Amino acid sequence: MKHFFNVKFLATTFLLCGLACSSSDSKTSSFDTPTTFFSTMTQMTIEIAYEPGAEPYTGNAPAIVGGKPLWDFVKDNLAALFEGRSTAVAITVPTTLEEMQAIPDQSKETFSSDAILAIATTYRKGKSSAAEGNFFMVFLDGYYEENGAKNDSVIGVSISGTTVLAMFKPVILSTSGGAAAVPKFVELTTAIHELGHALGLVNNGITMAASHQDTDHGKHCNNDQCVMYYLNEGAADLKTFVTQILTTGNTIVYDTNCLNDARGFKP
Repeated sequence: MKHFFNVKFLATTFLLCGLACSSSDSKTSSFDTPTTFFSTMTQMTIEIAYEPGAEPYTGNAPAIVGGKPLWDFVKDNLAALFEGRSTAVAITVPTTLEEMQAIPDQSKETFSSDAILAIATTYRKGKSSAAEGNFFMVFLDGYYEENGAKNDSVIGVSISGTTVLAMFKPVILSTSGGAAAVPKFVELTTAIHELGHALGLVNNGITMAASHQDTDHGKHCNNDQCVMYYLNEGAADLKTFVTQILTTGNTIVYDTNCLNDARGFKP
């Protein structure tokens, strides 16, 4: 299975593909399915790699959203998922390009899920265990390849059964217009959404504390104010969601139900 974040939708679409990392991959383990270690890990590490021309946005956010490094927005949302646990989870998210990994130009216009997994096999440095969840996110200067064809609407993907994610920079850049911060927060919001799916939201491995799944649209929240909500009315909706963040300064974008699911998960 895979999840993808589409510029035409606010959230991911759930498709059946049966994808998983090979057991022979030295950078994978029995903990590659996140829910197998979600309740036991004490460290969560996000590795970020990027191709030339696909560098993630870095620098500081506008003052209304704290003026902190942009990627602290991702870290703060992940921390909110683990808030109140008896055992704290230390979260590491790189915030500068120097802390991220530059990889060679892959010389591809499109990337299938298998190609993304192959990149992770080659460049990933860490490995998950019961105590540490390692997530590998790669920024690509190209588009998602779906069923053998280029899909220029997909912003990001999370490959189910793994802790591998990919972001497609040309699609992120296509959301520019209006406030300069909009594409930056489209990128960050997509990362938060995909990490939510990779961790097991919504009803994607983490059981729900209360019913809030939008079953018509797969593993998504039914609250339109939650980052895990699914919208199908075009890129303008994603920009609207991001603009609300930049206007209100509300930086935790998982809603109460998603937070309660994660905080209360005890398999």
